[in-house]
Amino acid sequence: MAADDEGLSVSQVADRAGLTPATLRYYERLGLVSATRTTGNQRRFPRHVLRRLALVAAGQRVGLSLLQVHDLLAQLPADRAPSHQDWTRLAGPWRELVAARVRELQALQDSLDECLGCGCLSLTRCALFNTDDAAAAEGPGSRWLRRTNSQSPLAPTPAATAPPDQQMREPFPLPARGPATGSMTGMSRPDAFWLLHVGVTHAMETGRPARRPSYGAEVTSRLQAVTFDVADAPAIAAFWAGLLDRDVLVESGGALVPGDERQVGLRFVASDTEQVGPRRLHLHLTSNSLEDQQRTVETVLRLGGRHIEVGQAPDDPFVVLADPGGNELCVIAPGNNFLADTGYLGEVTCDGTRDVGLFWRDALAWPLVWDENEETAIHSPLGGTKVSWGGPPVEPKHGPNRQRFDLVTDDPRTEVEWLISLGAIRLGDLADGVELADPDGNEFSLQAG
Repeated sequence: MAADDEGLSVSQVADRAGLTPATLRYYERLGLVSATRTTGNQRRFPRHVLRRLALVAAGQRVGLSLLQVHDLLAQLPADRAPSHQDWTRLAGPWRELVAARVRELQALQDSLDECLGCGCLSLTRCALFNTDDAAAAEGPGSRWLRRTNSQSPLAPTPAATAPPDQQMREPFPLPARGPATGSMTGMSRPDAFWLLHVGVTHAMETGRPARRPSYGAEVTSRLQAVTFDVADAPAIAAFWAGLLDRDVLVESGGALVPGDERQVGLRFVASDTEQVGPRRLHLHLTSNSLEDQQRTVETVLRLGGRHIEVGQAPDDPFVVLADPGGNELCVIAPGNNFLADTGYLGEVTCDGTRDVGLFWRDALAWPLVWDENEETAIHSPLGGTKVSWGGPPVEPKHGPNRQRFDLVTDDPRTEVEWLISLGAIRLGDLADGVELADPDGNEFSLQAG
């Protein structure tokens, strides 16, 4: 890989590290890597940034959050290439974190055929060790895996026993993949860097994993809802429930307008943050006739919506409006073949690159139904709402998105690893799941359900 004296360009680093340029720029915003600028205002990275990126990738593969990785890498010098002594000093904290993951996985492996105290009462051992589900008195979950005595390999960290306002939530422990799977518990060198090296080497040798073999045959992540941060969640939820003829489910901190297997749900979360820059997505509603389109427009206005101007022409075959919270929607004229089989909520259209469209194709196992001029769209095998991305230029982010996807899965641990292998970034843990970012840096959540 050739490079001039100024360092490596974004594309050179991205190609060598196996990242998208958008992911590399996102890492820079998080402070995981840093770059200088040329006289032409182009980024240039020092070559030793590749080692930092290798450790970021390997850390995520063994279940470390980006916050943990950031805090560890912050111990390295910022103004020069780290020396052997610098890496040696960093090895201790890495070793402790990775060893904790190894102990957790070993405990899980050793307990798979034992009573876990989960309340299933399905094994003969359950009748002996958890008679009448006595473990339930200790609290929810698998109590035997959560025992806090000093002999337990899953004893809580100090952060886990701190007051709620001081806790740093621990990420899901993730199983290793590839060569690391067989060597994790039987290494002759119990060295954190050796474990990380195995993971990095495997990733570089194999590249991105193959796509799931057939769309619809193995759908583990499901798009439950598109989430909007709004000032008045109950009011906006009531607007969309009235417009789409759906129910409203009140949730902690907001409300859900649930969808079904063909129509995506909408979630509204109370937030006092303000929208900065353009919104990252908006919704398209379909029409069966011109009269039907007009009725929809009138319903939007009656429920509290309004007309807005975004540069549309008077003869455009759609009407641009906004809900009471300012979230844009378009009512599409009849005869739009692309939305012919989608239902009333026809499309979630997003600002994003082709790479992010391909990421979501694989993440949701939805076939690609449009791929032209850097624009992409995907569609569930069951039909219904489509999701599309408009291609470049993509507006820069100004802080966390106020619109995002909420996913649910039956197997969060495995699915987090799968999404990371596709190019997602693990941002940290939520109270009820994990927060990640897609290759364009757009936040999304993954929860069990």
